[in-house]
Amino acid sequence: MYKLLLLFLLSSSIICKEEKETGVTSAEEKFKIQGKVILPPEAIVEEGWQSKINIHVDYGKKIGFIKSDGTFTIYNLPSGSYLIQVIHKDYDFEPVRVDITTKGKMRARRNILIQPNAVNLVPYPLEMIPRGRIVYFNARNDGFKITDVLFSPMVLMLVLPMALMYIMPKIVDKDPELKKEMENMQMPQVDMPDMSEMLSSWFGGEKPKKNSKKPGPRNR
Repeated sequence: MYKLLLLFLLSSSIICKEEKETGVTSAEEKFKIQGKVILPPEAIVEEGWQSKINIHVDYGKKIGFIKSDGTFTIYNLPSGSYLIQVIHKDYDFEPVRVDITTKGKMRARRNILIQPNAVNLVPYPLEMIPRGRIVYFNARNDGFKITDVLFSPMVLMLVLPMALMYIMPKIVDKDPELKKEMENMQMPQVDMPDMSEMLSSWFGGEKPKKNSKKPGPRNR
């Protein structure tokens, strides 16, 4: 009898220790999030369309699935704030944030990244409607357009310099101050020394002096 009592006390102490370490007790209440995915009629005509949709909670920490009528339920959620996302390969859905209080009250709001503190409420249970169809590739246009030629890099490289050469003189003529500055920039700098001579004098030393005396006549 004493052995059984001792074993019971030992097991109880171990369970209490594990609950204290994890911070979760068996009495903590769990909640669920409900909603419905509303797709266009052309998206639900094929068989097995439900398998293309997943419901992600907090970027995939929990994953749910939808029923044949489009409804879904995420179970075993403690109180807190959760980001609900609908993942579909063809349609884009706006994520929704659901706040659950300790008393089980639900509040659904838009997830605005630019203004995270802004509260824009949405109906609950959730109604997830796609924002639009996902376009993976742009449609190729095989027809000829004159704009494609005009805005090509080669044409721009040729046309823009010619346009500047034609426009700049007219702009300079209308502004006397600008014209004077341009003339000063084009005048040769007579006061500036020759850079080649300066560098040669620095690194080459002094130039050898030429002998000014003329050689005398040689004796035969």
